[in-house]
Amino acid sequence: MGELKAEGGRGRHRGGCYAWEVQYRANPVTVEAWEIVGLRWIDSSRGDMDLELSDGAKVVATAEMTARYTPVLGDYWVRQEDDYCYVNPKNVFERKYSPLVARLKADS
Repeated sequence: MGELKAEGGRGRHRGGCYAWEVQYRANPVTVEAWEIVGLRWIDSSRGDMDLELSDGAKVVATAEMTARYTPVLGDYWVRQEDDYCYVNPKNVFERKYSPLVARLKADS
């Protein structure tokens, strides 16, 4: 297979992917996350799932969220600071994120 060419660098094949001469690092991000403690298919033909989170909340993982990965018990529902939500496998989440000091919410 020939060399890939892109503006700013040349690619070379490595392990099924192309490695570019330009590399990037993700910016740190702070997220909120809850363990998935319950799940059921709403419509398995579409891919939508009802999820129950460790705080008792119920959310829907849309077909777009489950297209590449089907969540299992113990995975995480993650919400970024910009309100973008996604499902993360347990092992990926726990490798990528470490807990910050917990914030206590005052009782109303």
